[in-house]
Amino acid sequence: MRARSALFTLFGDVVRPLGGEAWLSAITAAMGTVGINPQAVRTALHRMAAEGWVEPRKEGRYAAYRLTGRGEDRLNEAAERIYRLGTEPWDGRWRVVLASGLDPDGEVAAELEWIGYGRVQPGVWVSPRDHGDAVTTLLRGADAGAVTELEAVSSAADSDLAGRAWDLAALRVRHEAFL
Repeated sequence: MRARSALFTLFGDVVRPLGGEAWLSAITAAMGTVGINPQAVRTALHRMAAEGWVEPRKEGRYAAYRLTGRGEDRLNEAAERIYRLGTEPWDGRWRVVLASGLDPDGEVAAELEWIGYGRVQPGVWVSPRDHGDAVTTLLRGADAGAVTELEAVSSAADSDLAGRAWDLAALRVRHEAFL
């Protein structure tokens, strides 16, 4: 288990419902119960703060952490996915984002993956779902080059396109391990 993932879970399932803020000592103690050492917790919290997910508050020599608005939004999105009771049937359309200048290893690319897009080739991302304004909001102001969003019915077999966008064999293995 990675410290960052476990911290998001801790903030979403424990800290947020109990007031939204937790002392570093309580966070490290809680994480210790699942085998994550204090140094890894502090490092992950520092990185999460630098990325804008959490913010620290100092009181003397003690520190507390709370989610930022961005962190709250991420946990709300995650809860919506996790606790969704079902999915709507697929409408047969692919949502395509063409972003010629997007760094495939950058934060914007990672956010596209989080939303549900897979990269078919450099600068071309696809998703079988409509994600509302999430993509427009994400790409607004991002240094992604020329950006075009469109909907298309695939001319290739849909499973072939999905196989190009996501590593389906690796996903299958992880899903079986989860089950």
